[in-house]
Amino acid sequence: MKRLFVFSILALIAVLAAGTLFAEDVEPGVRIDTGFGVSASIYESFITVTPKAVYDFGLAALGGGVKTYFGLDFADIYIAPFVAAELGWFYLYFGLDIMVKAPDEAASETGFAVPAYDENLLPFASLGMAPPLFSVGPGRLGLDFSVDFIATASPVEVTDDTGSFIGDAIGTIFSTITGFVFNLIKIGASLFYTISL
Repeated sequence: MKRLFVFSILALIAVLAAGTLFAEDVEPGVRIDTGFGVSASIYESFITVTPKAVYDFGLAALGGGVKTYFGLDFADIYIAPFVAAELGWFYLYFGLDIMVKAPDEAASETGFAVPAYDENLLPFASLGMAPPLFSVGPGRLGLDFSVDFIATASPVEVTDDTGSFIGDAIGTIFSTITGFVFNLIKIGASLFYTISL
């Protein structure tokens, strides 16, 4: 049963990749995309808005944009300006992670581990697939599925069950760091609308 499931997933990926390689020719030119969706990590859910502009060469495209994350659980906000490279339906973004609003301290009894934005420029990356669905007015509506890597605030995970102050401190540090690392990964889905200029 597991082999059938894995084979089905690989077959779906192969079909999507073939569809990308044999996609219809697109007239070269500027394209504007606007996406609106949701994203989630192990600690928090986000509303995302992603406007971008690219120059479409046909199968490949290059450009840039900004992805904004509005935290639903901690009321924090992040923006991630990026450069984009596309090949058919698939894309890769690289950019910076900027915290616009810190998390609401009342949202966690133990406080937050917040990335050190004031000392370093933190990286942002996104890998995804955005197949268009159908024409609506002058543009096309589509779906966007992504895996994003962006540092956002995560709650401090307090350990207080070892019976030792030093054990609790080490456990708290280890648990918080582990949670912070896993919290870097955000899985997202959105609707997007694209218009060729």
